[in-house]
Amino acid sequence: MSRKHYSTKLFYKYYMDWIKLYKEKAVRKVTLDKYYLTHRKIKELAPELHMNELNRQSYQKLLNNYAATHEKTNYS
Repeated sequence: MSRKHYSTKLFYKYYMDWIKLYKEKAVRKVTLDKYYLTHRKIKELAPELHMNELNRQSYQKLLNNYAATHEKTNYS
């Protein structure tokens, strides 16, 4: 029987690896820059968040922390 493996890698490092593996040669530079901006924000907002700690609650907390310093835009 196989055991599940839960990574203890930091989330922002995992995200950078994901960018390098899946996005660097697949998207335009302007799009890639947006991924890098997201990476910087993740590192700023959750520098100690490990992959094994990532769940619905921790992800929502990350989003809420981001939203606290950003204005909601109305497109009506």
